[in-house]
Amino acid sequence: NSREGRSRIAKSIQERVEADLPRLSEHLKVKGVKLNEFTGAWIESVGALYGFVEVEMLKFVYDCFITEGWEAIISTAIGVLEVLENTIATEGDKGSIEEILRAPLNELLWSDADFRAIINKRIRGGL
Repeated sequence: NSREGRSRIAKSIQERVEADLPRLSEHLKVKGVKLNEFTGAWIESVGALYGFVEVEMLKFVYDCFITEGWEAIISTAIGVLEVLENTIATEGDKGSIEEILRAPLNELLWSDADFRAIINKRIRGGL
């Protein structure tokens, strides 16, 4: 069942956020933001990442997906959240955080020179 699969992957992302990004996890809980409401859209298809990463990185993620499966997508989602962690942490209200999580992130992410290294580390180091 595809709904069960998405639910399992969203749960994996949530668990990884709690383990790898505890400050972000706690901030989202305090603000009442349910991460699975956003990650579900991210994992609806691998192509959903298009709005979050540039084409070259998307090709890399696709290659990893073919060889490593959903763990590559989970690792990419954690990388996206790692880059956004400081931005989200400065937001005081739930609506602002949700807007950040919904927005196409190309401009924000690629202004961060470390994003490519973070994704590389997450996919290669997290598998």
